Order: sequence, then C-alpha cells, then structure tokens
Amino acid sequence: MDLQSNESTLLRQNYLFAGLPPEHLEEIIGRASLVNVRAGEMLFNRGEPASHFFLVVEGRIELSLISPTGDKKIIDVISPGNTFAEAIMFQRQSTFPVGAFGMETSLVIKIENQRYLAALNENAQACLALLGDVCRRLHWQLQEIENLSITNATHRLVRFLVDQLEMSGKNQGTIELDLSRQVIAAKLSIKPETLSRLLRRLVNEQVLEVQGRQLKVLDVAGLKRFE
Repeated sequence: MDLQSNESTLLRQNYLFAGLPPEHLEEIIGRASLVNVRAGEMLFNRGEPASHFFLVVEGRIELSLISPTGDKKIIDVISPGNTFAEAIMFQRQSTFPVGAFGMETSLVIKIENQRYLAALNENAQACLALLGDVCRRLHWQLQEIENLSITNATHRLVRFLVDQLEMSGKNQGTIELDLSRQVIAAKLSIKPETLSRLLRRLVNEQVLEVQGRQLKVLDVAGLKRFE
C-alpha cells in the first residue's frame, strides 16, 4: 500500500529524515509501504532478518522479549510519529533483537534500510544532524537505564508520574494513562501487584487519587518526597 500525503508528511517530520535533500527523501517515500497491524498481531519476531525499519502512523507498537521462563519484558511502546528498529542498520547485526506486536489496531510505514543508508552516504550534513539526534537519544536512554538499575520501585513509579505531569505541561492535576497497568509495570520493571500496592500507598498518603486510568495528583511536592 502506497503512502498518502499525511503519511508522507509524518515521515518528513521525523528526525531520521529531517536533514535529507528533497530528491532523496522522495525516493525513500516512493519505495516505502504501509502495513496494517491488528491488535496482538506480530509485525516481526526476534531473530528474523532485519532489512527494514518502521514508523508508526496510527496506534501503538509494543517491542518485547520473552524470557526463558516465559515472562514477557516490554522494552518499549512506540507511539505515532516515532520510528523503531532503525538502530539495527548501523550495526553488523542483521536480525531483530526483539519482537514487535500491535498493542491495538495500528498502521506503520515500512522503510528499506539500504535505500535510507544510500541517501545518508551521499549527504554528509544529514549524517551530522542524525549523529546529534542519536547522541541525545542515547543520553536519554542511559538515564533511563540508570533509573531502572539503581533506584527502587517507589522511586521509579514516582519519577514516571512526575514525568507524565511534565510532558503534559502541568504542575499538578489529572494524568490520563494511555497504557494499561500491566504495561506500565513492565516498563518500570516491577510486577503489576507491586504497582497496585504502591499506588494504594500514595493514595493513603493523600498525594494521589486513582480512578481507573485517571490519576489525580493532589500534592506534587508530597509526591516528589517519595523519590
């Protein structure tokens, strides 16, 4: 399925393509395709050949691993406007290190690795711009790894809630969670029952009210004291 104007615009706005000349960008768009992914459907599995990367147009894509004991670890949840699996084309590795699944009915753009790399090879300025973006994203990911490895479960949850407030541009108020508690728990590397227990504790401390997927922060300063 070919790209329409809105999908092409979304691709142009992504950091991977922002520095490319129009002629190379048009060639990449011309060879890209749209893929529909149903809720729960696998887009690719760990170990499959990685000849493409993807950009989410609609819905959300879950990147996850299954442990030897059968437990699922959610690595990331990709929302519209964001790419995934692009790092593989810069490595010697030629297979996907994780599986990708539709969290809901989703639409993604499938882009050829080799076509994109060929465009980069002809544009030094685009390479430099991309390198800067990659470094910033790597710094953020290292902070995330540090947060997960050296902080306790309470700290991770509170940091997550504060981040949600800051991303919404609010200092206090209601947080609308667009992820299930199971997914949030997996992202924070805690068990769902631990997440429920910590939320109850914050409610008992009168810093939070919980109504389904709506969390009302009553006392931001009080919440931050748990960090």
